[in-house]
Amino acid sequence: MDQAKAFFETQKQHVMTWVAAVKRTTAGTKQLKEAVANVQQAVPEVQAFAKDLQIQVEKMNFKNQPLLDRIAEAQARIQTELVSLKKKK
Repeated sequence: MDQAKAFFETQKQHVMTWVAAVKRTTAGTKQLKEAVANVQQAVPEVQAFAKDLQIQVEKMNFKNQPLLDRIAEAQARIQTELVSLKKKK
């Protein structure tokens, strides 16, 4: 009788452990579904932000290009002057 009772207690523990694992899996699945929904909701906002950021970068590059060209020209003049000064020595 004790062996049968011990056997059934062991089986009961296995079933309880299995039920707990199923509950954890169900809760994890629910959390995963919520997380995926949140990501899917955020994706269009992130895409819009990235597009806006790209537009702003292109505008800034367009505005800065004349300044960068003048800086490059000034550097070239300075280099030319330095070379000519070295030759005069």
